[in-house]
Amino acid sequence: MTPLFDKVSDMMQTILVTGGAGYIGSWIVKYLIEKGHTVRVSVRDKSKTEKYNHLLDLDKQFSGTIELWEADLTVPNSFDKTFDN
Repeated sequence: MTPLFDKVSDMMQTILVTGGAGYIGSWIVKYLIEKGHTVRVSVRDKSKTEKYNHLLDLDKQFSGTIELWEADLTVPNSFDKTFDN
């Protein structure tokens, strides 16, 4: 594992993963919730559950928590709320 992930593992925190429903992002989300972190995942459209259902299954298996946030990089300020707290 990379040194970055080793450092993240030692600190329980809330982490935002953009693209967390994609292939690579899903593996990052899985790793983080296995370690007990709260992971905020941005999705473009929460009504398209088929894009992120696999993440909800992971949320049931591990001690961490997944929060889904609707945000789109092409829409100005759409990520503002995901960074709160």
